[in-house]
Amino acid sequence: MPLKPVMNTLHMPVETGDDVAALMRMLHEIAIEPSKSRQSRLSRDLGDHFTYLACVKPELFAPFQMELAEMSGDELKHFNVVLSDLVPLMHGASDACTVTVAERLHNNPNDYVASDMLVAIGTAGALEEVAKHARRNDCVDAYLDSGVHVPETGPAEWRFSPNRYAIFKNTGGKVRGDDALKDCNPIGLPLKMVLQEPKLSNVTWHYVSIRTSDIPGLPNWPSTHLHLVSPRREWDWTMYFHSDECGKYGGEELIVDDEYDDDGEIKKMQKSLCKREPGKERGFVTLQPYDDRLVYCNGHIHCTEGVEGTAGGPPIGLYPNPICPTCNRLMFHAFTVTDRIRSYGDGWRSLFVCEDCYIVACNATSWN
Repeated sequence: MPLKPVMNTLHMPVETGDDVAALMRMLHEIAIEPSKSRQSRLSRDLGDHFTYLACVKPELFAPFQMELAEMSGDELKHFNVVLSDLVPLMHGASDACTVTVAERLHNNPNDYVASDMLVAIGTAGALEEVAKHARRNDCVDAYLDSGVHVPETGPAEWRFSPNRYAIFKNTGGKVRGDDALKDCNPIGLPLKMVLQEPKLSNVTWHYVSIRTSDIPGLPNWPSTHLHLVSPRREWDWTMYFHSDECGKYGGEELIVDDEYDDDGEIKKMQKSLCKREPGKERGFVTLQPYDDRLVYCNGHIHCTEGVEGTAGGPPIGLYPNPICPTCNRLMFHAFTVTDRIRSYGDGWRSLFVCEDCYIVACNATSWN
């Protein structure tokens, strides 16, 4: 079954509008559940139901957008849905819904569910309210972490596509030589195929190259593939590259975040963990739209066999996202995979682009 509630406490159908109405009633009931432990289990399982709804049948939620916007803060505390799933549920909601959410955010500037709702609605009016809230309350950085750019004037801007695809790892075939970037998304390419000057680069590892035509909603990009690569480090790094007309990277800059590592222990661990040399692990990835062939559990799809990431959608949202070093605009999130895409490092690996400056950023964060 594609829906597997993580706590295995709540099992409800998600097929019709009446089923969605039942989910909303359950959200009301969970808020008044006397047992805190049962309340927590039900909330997490209900969140998985809403995740499934958002990914498979989001159109069923349209009649309930205003009801969600008008719920009390106590009820919304148990609405266990992250921004990436809230977007398909609330996208394009009415102006009246936007006004309702904006008012509750104005009354409680720290209402993160309301701020996520405004982002998810994504209309011109909603993004104007996001920008007002960010500037008024000095919380631009919080929106940056969610993949939303707030300029000095005017409305906020999504820097991600609302459409998402699951990234499947396939290791059954090998792609070699000049055919490696033809009609394929290869894993483990020789660095000379993706770098202008590999011998002078800090890059030691190629994870995957994905066709730009496969990435949903990607801004216009001249080359055929985007390459996710890595230096010899585990996590908390970002590499910026200029991409030439053939898609090869050059002009790199490596930024390392060691602010929290006062005693040097993290540095020692990173050095120890990343002694491996590039091996022979090869393969390719394929992209599949979110549908009922995926497994939805614990608010994500990574319990699906073979899934190692997502293309499109907002970034992870728990870490700072890269800013273009040339134009200072938040970069556009293209895709995020796990380190298991090619067994190196530890945690999440993401790729971002600035379509105006033709700059690519690869970054790594630890598991959240």
